[in-house]
Amino acid sequence: MNRSPLKFVALTFGLSSGFWLAGAATGRFADRLPVALPVSALMASAPLLAAVLLVRRENVPGGVRRLLKRAADHGRITRKGWYVPVILTMPGVMLASYGAMRLLGRPLPELSVSLPTLAVVSVLFFAGAACEQLGWTGYAVDPLRGRWSALRTSVVLGVVWGVWHIVPYAQAGHGPGWIAWQCLYTLALRIVLGWIYENTNRSVFATIVCQATSNISWFVFPNAGSHYDPVFPAGIASAGVVLVTLTGLATGRRNRSDHQGEDMNGQLYAVRRWMYRGGRPGWLARVLNRVASGQFSAGLLSPGGAVSLEVRGRSSGRMISVPLMVADLGDQEYLVSMLGADANWVRNVRAAKGHVVLRRNGRRPVVLEEVESGLRAPILRRYLALAPGARPHLPVTRDSTAEDFEAVAPRYPVFRITDSRLPASTQVQRTTP
Repeated sequence: MNRSPLKFVALTFGLSSGFWLAGAATGRFADRLPVALPVSALMASAPLLAAVLLVRRENVPGGVRRLLKRAADHGRITRKGWYVPVILTMPGVMLASYGAMRLLGRPLPELSVSLPTLAVVSVLFFAGAACEQLGWTGYAVDPLRGRWSALRTSVVLGVVWGVWHIVPYAQAGHGPGWIAWQCLYTLALRIVLGWIYENTNRSVFATIVCQATSNISWFVFPNAGSHYDPVFPAGIASAGVVLVTLTGLATGRRNRSDHQGEDMNGQLYAVRRWMYRGGRPGWLARVLNRVASGQFSAGLLSPGGAVSLEVRGRSSGRMISVPLMVADLGDQEYLVSMLGADANWVRNVRAAKGHVVLRRNGRRPVVLEEVESGLRAPILRRYLALAPGARPHLPVTRDSTAEDFEAVAPRYPVFRITDSRLPASTQVQRTTP
């Protein structure tokens, strides 16, 4: 089945043009709904219509039914903790925007929402989000992911998605500045949706919920979006996207196994290397690492193997936190230094004789046992498969030969995690990949 995202986009814009013309002719229907929306907002149905028409042309038995069933594919979300970012990410952005506007002294009315009205609007927003995401995500994303990384796919679709919204934004009476900031917010939202899609086992349902909560939050914003200023949510959402992307958290499971060559040569890898020039974290890396340490420690918005390592500084005597990724291989767990033997945390661990604390939803005292270089190769390969943020710093890829990994292994310390209550073993068993 060879689906064409370009045909989907062209058909979506073509179907939407009828709603745009109707919007230009009739203006708003604010007297029909509790929010001031132009008639062109009904174009939300266009992506679903385009996807259905294209799927029908494929002549695949049950194709349309399978597409529609993806609106309720919540069974794909095997890691239930992902419901937290799915539901709360965009309301959190709106709440932060409201707080920022309050701090800056913006005149804002008190929140006033009618629950019956909110219920009706929520149903409409969920229906609209379902129509949009069954098309943009359910139809267009997977073919693009066959060629591009998750991030590039989200950025390209985000730009197109933003352009698609320009006409209804203008027909709602907004000026160029407002539209530009709202398009930036739309791009950031598309990246968030892509991140959620990757990490929920390609659940379209998850993206529907996330978009719907974004729109509902806009409606709740005092009041019915009347005082909404896209500068704030666009800035906050974009900053969050940059933070998550640079720390490597946005890379989903599928992206861990695809498009290595593209990522290795991409600008994102160059940025990550710049953040650690000379093998040491620069100011930006230090700021991001502090944030990531808090996230990993709390187990929020982070991969399953992410932990915060706490070790006493060999000179300062203070406890220092470092965000790391646990590499599991066989029945053992390991920590790897992506910056080599001169990494500050490696020196501190050696000075502390391996006694550290790992934090993720709790405190876990452990002893780290350094693995001899001859046994590191399969562990390094596994580490690269799990830690996308480390890939720019190692001169091998997951597709490199065993000999390549063995050649670089002496330069990258590996520590086996052992229970601090048990005596550390004196011999690390050889593990096969």
